[in-house]
Amino acid sequence: MSAVQRTVPIAAAGPVQSREGPRRTGSQTRKPREGLAGTTLLVGLLSSTLLVAITPINDNMVQGTYIAGNHFPFGAFAVLLLLCLVVNPLVRRLRPRWAVSPAQLIAIWAMIAVPSGIPSSGLMRYLVPNLTGLAYYATAENKRAQIFGPEVDDSLRVTDVTAARAFYEGLPAGARLPWRAWGVPMAVWSIYTLALYVLTAGLGVLLRRRWVDEERLAFPLVQVPIALVRAPQPGRLFNDFLRSGRMWAAVLLVTVLHTLNGLHLFYPQVPHVKLAIPFRFNDYPWRHATGMWITFYPLVLGFGYLLTTEVLFSLWFFHLFYKARAILFGVLGMPMMGSGAAYGGPRWAVLEEAGGTLGLAGWFFWVGREYYGKALRQAFTSQPLLDDREEPMAYRAAVFAVIIGGAILVAWLTHFGGSFLLATVNVVLGACVFITLAWAVAQGGLIFLQPTFASTDAATALLGSRPFSLRALVVNMLNEQVYRMDLREYMLPSLLNAFRACDDVHLDRRALLTKGVVPGICLALGAGGVVSIALPYLVGGALSTPSRWTYHWAPQLAYLFGSQYAVQTTTPDPALITHFLAGMAGTLAITGLRKRLPWFSLHPIGFLIGSGFPIGMMWFPLLIAWIIKGGVMRWGGYKAYENLRPFFLGLIVGDTLNGLVWIVVGLVTRTGYAVLPG
Repeated sequence: MSAVQRTVPIAAAGPVQSREGPRRTGSQTRKPREGLAGTTLLVGLLSSTLLVAITPINDNMVQGTYIAGNHFPFGAFAVLLLLCLVVNPLVRRLRPRWAVSPAQLIAIWAMIAVPSGIPSSGLMRYLVPNLTGLAYYATAENKRAQIFGPEVDDSLRVTDVTAARAFYEGLPAGARLPWRAWGVPMAVWSIYTLALYVLTAGLGVLLRRRWVDEERLAFPLVQVPIALVRAPQPGRLFNDFLRSGRMWAAVLLVTVLHTLNGLHLFYPQVPHVKLAIPFRFNDYPWRHATGMWITFYPLVLGFGYLLTTEVLFSLWFFHLFYKARAILFGVLGMPMMGSGAAYGGPRWAVLEEAGGTLGLAGWFFWVGREYYGKALRQAFTSQPLLDDREEPMAYRAAVFAVIIGGAILVAWLTHFGGSFLLATVNVVLGACVFITLAWAVAQGGLIFLQPTFASTDAATALLGSRPFSLRALVVNMLNEQVYRMDLREYMLPSLLNAFRACDDVHLDRRALLTKGVVPGICLALGAGGVVSIALPYLVGGALSTPSRWTYHWAPQLAYLFGSQYAVQTTTPDPALITHFLAGMAGTLAITGLRKRLPWFSLHPIGFLIGSGFPIGMMWFPLLIAWIIKGGVMRWGGYKAYENLRPFFLGLIVGDTLNGLVWIVVGLVTRTGYAVLPG
């Protein structure tokens, strides 16, 4: 077992079954896993495509609860709830033999969940506006057309100023959508997108065995879908979880809360409960911490109850530790208090977390070097070192997917950016971000994560900007803005969650990936792209929607970043290099101490995300979950923990059910109500 993962009660982490299932030797064969039925494929693909088409409208126009929005996509779970609460019980009563099996239910959920982020922050929310950002926001005053026009290849953006203006301001009367202006840039970016998804699939296959079978990470986000789909006892329409009074009591409490808050939007006289209260610090020295959020999100509390107490402690502790250090450094007058290029805070924190990310990713591969070495040798030789018959794809295919996908990404960035060094840094450090954040989701059940740093920002801090041309800096930052700065919906965690869920219902992972997930991704790319481009034109322009971040700020970030280097070059910053190395050393030290000292309870997961916006929104309910779970385990023991577990799972179900209701209300009324942080 990895030093990064401590033992957790199996019931707390959900049942863990053998990867192979029942096996026999000699001429006898193992029990086959369940494949995908034709009805499953039809329901999964239709549901996924419909939700993908609706998502840009809901997210950008209504701005209510996101249909995906995080690593526990509401839309996918809502379809699963509908099948388990309505469809399957009705079928069991009328035609019991036609009831959908747990394996098929999980397949439908996975087919929706994995591509669910594509029409939003997973891709289209940033790709589509960024293609028009330079043409529309370039003015005579900022001189972006003169500065960046020659640097950013025409094939990477919409160069038709009329088409870009209509995207933001609306089509003239009687005009048609200018699809031709989008054809070349969408095709060029599709090369990078498909290579990235190939790389992601390969990583998912290679990480699955280590994290699921060997380290047995908790995978908290999988536990509720698994509890939902379990077959009921003979003669009953619902399983024990859906019959639990504790679960439905939690659903009722959450429903009362969200009903009051939702009605308050329409009728201000209705009392409401604030779910998020910001505190802004203006007095010295507290102003160096900038502010804090006190929030209450039932779903976050519910998932927090499923985590180990040491993970819970580290999540909130390191956020407060970051705030305390910000105050201390501010009082001492230390430099580097400017913001990083991504969503993080001061650059010293951004560089520490960049170093920690690189260090932890290296640790993962070091402790798993025997397994990864076998997978690599198996890919290049005919030696059957690992049994991959039940893996989502053969190890040879997975290894080549990572190698070829990564090579295409580097080649694409090198061709358009002109710097092989920066392209390599971008791809390698980006892969480290994908892996460590996916591990945080699998280990910590965090529904909403973003990296606090951009690889390009880290590279300029460590090496200075002189080794890189302005073209390289802007193209790489533009790429990061599209694919990596907002990873609340990126694909790898959902893919790993889907692979993990297959074990509990004995679903064929390879059939799920090739027959269900891959076609779903292809349909999502088509439907998500068409709707995301057409929507602003059809509703009178992107600026007529309330999503200012999507259509105003995000398309300009790469050029704001590049503007500072267009004025002057920079040299390596020794102070920032020190923080980068300190972050790497600190992460490895925490990991090593956990291996050698059983009583050491700090966990590196908290350090890696301590300064980010997501943990700032979730630290308080995680603190409450830590207090509750610690008290339950201390005074009630494991039996008390299990007795209360349905209630906390009910908080998750309640938030999801109410999120679904208010998504529908928002689409009808154009007034959005969000049950989770955005």
